[in-house]
Amino acid sequence: MASDDKRPPSLEDIDSRLRRAREKEKPGDGLKTPSSNLGRAFTLAVEMAAALAVGGGIGWYLDKWLDTKPWLLVVFLIIGIAAGVKNVMRQIARINAEIEKQERDAAEQARSERPNGDRG
Repeated sequence: MASDDKRPPSLEDIDSRLRRAREKEKPGDGLKTPSSNLGRAFTLAVEMAAALAVGGGIGWYLDKWLDTKPWLLVVFLIIGIAAGVKNVMRQIARINAEIEKQERDAAEQARSERPNGDRG
């Protein structure tokens, strides 16, 4: 009976392993790293390029199909630019709201850590 020789780990052992794993994955102070900012900038660039590509592709295809070169390409490129700018502005607003929330949370945490008599 070799299976009797192996005991399951104790609850304390599991608990200590879980604590170590959680400590390794603990987030820092909540500030974004430069790599995540670079990722956001890359996402904005890709969104703009995708909007241009979709608008240009639709315009090119319609120009080819309807033989209206280059008018629909120009029109849909302009629409693609507008859509790309709108998407980028929406993302920037979302990022700004996230940054403001982080700043408010940090200020609130700093206030709650101060002793009651301290008004500094």
